[in-house]
Amino acid sequence: MKKPNKLVKAGLGALVLGTGCFALASCNLEKLFIYGGSTINQDDIESFDGTNNAIFFSLYNYYGYEGQHFTNKWLGMNDALADHGVTVTGYEGQKDARKFKISIDQAKTDLPSDTEIYMVNNQNWDSGIQYDKPFKKYHPMAVISTCNGVEFASSPILSSGDAISNATMGGFSDAYRESFVNGSLRYLVAKYSAHILPIFAASVDAVDNGQAMKNADGTALRLSITNWAIQTLTEYDKMSAVDSVSKEHPTLRKLNVDEFFDKNSSSYGAEKLSKWVSDSSKENITALYNENGTNEAADKASYRTGKQIKCGIIAPSSVNDTVQKYIDYIKDYLAEAYNVTILPVGAVTSTNTQSVIAKQLCNQGAEFVISLQDDTERNRAAEICNENKVFFSIGGSCQNLIDYDAIKNLPYYVGSIGTSPEEERRAAKEMTEYYLQCMIKRNEGEDALKQFQIEYKKLDTTTTQQLYYAEFKKEEEE
Repeated sequence: MKKPNKLVKAGLGALVLGTGCFALASCNLEKLFIYGGSTINQDDIESFDGTNNAIFFSLYNYYGYEGQHFTNKWLGMNDALADHGVTVTGYEGQKDARKFKISIDQAKTDLPSDTEIYMVNNQNWDSGIQYDKPFKKYHPMAVISTCNGVEFASSPILSSGDAISNATMGGFSDAYRESFVNGSLRYLVAKYSAHILPIFAASVDAVDNGQAMKNADGTALRLSITNWAIQTLTEYDKMSAVDSVSKEHPTLRKLNVDEFFDKNSSSYGAEKLSKWVSDSSKENITALYNENGTNEAADKASYRTGKQIKCGIIAPSSVNDTVQKYIDYIKDYLAEAYNVTILPVGAVTSTNTQSVIAKQLCNQGAEFVISLQDDTERNRAAEICNENKVFFSIGGSCQNLIDYDAIKNLPYYVGSIGTSPEEERRAAKEMTEYYLQCMIKRNEGEDALKQFQIEYKKLDTTTTQQLYYAEFKKEEEE
């Protein structure tokens, strides 16, 4: 006669055996190991403890100029607000964000009734004045900025005592990582540094062929990459590693773009190059980075030989981490891969403008010039290079349409690469929308807020092994 099955739950890593079984070997065990349960890294969940339903917007470097990058960043934020019944007026041509007029239509909004939207004055760079008193008054859930969020908001957030989230558009650096570690940065919009390779390659190609690659309508290249949204330290570390400009293992190698400049290749031309550049998601660039860890020899075999050509660089006088990575990538890897001599970098100042530097670089024998500076006098620099039959390109910034339209037909203008104003508008809207949704979900309850974050951030779960004595069957003959 067989006795009925027994189910005895064991603690994690322990096994409890039913009476009468003294050795595993003597027992008939089925489904002994069952995997279940999960844990979430609580550091990845924004608690917003001590905060109210308020959001601060810090529009650094915003001057209200039509079509410009920072204007489009604000417009993206405004797009998200508008979707939730928040109307902002008075920002056209207004550089002081505190003068914006803000109203919330309670009949149309899905935001909590006590929602507050506060604009930080972007013309005052004293973080104490910007944040200390406003933090004490509003206790905001989040600070959302166009740039420099770590530089200006992280310290005030840490000293506030509230779990204020910090969201900004920036890059990979020690300071930004540390802010993820200490919790004063929660959302980063970033781009990878090696994205400048295609426009550098196009500039070399232009010199070699005596003419720049153009779009089908004869206009210069305008190449836009995708912004990356990063919300956890784990993801930051992963993508920071992918953002490599090292000579030994860069994110992008020359080999990755050669086909677009090979007239015998089916991939030749501006259209396919533009498509390839735009497919720059975290997943796609990570895959390329991994691939480029194994093809160094093949890449070196593709290095450009023959006549060495000269390149001039225009850069800010005060070089931040992002621009420094561009310069390092050009000097340490691209110069060798493309057999290019790099002239001394032209540093932009109030008097030594881009146009002045462009003329100097032309006189020094530059065959192409790449600008890593913002749009101030950049078009004039392109025109000067064109007058001197020197090719000109822009790295780190996909040119805004207003400036582009003014020079897109210049024969010696190669084009630009980076995040376009349109892409930055999209990314800024996405960043803002996330925090508006957090506000809505918190109003529904703590569990709703937590679940939203888990799903939105696609947080990894760590599966724990739970050991159960599942179907212990003791057979006994009578």
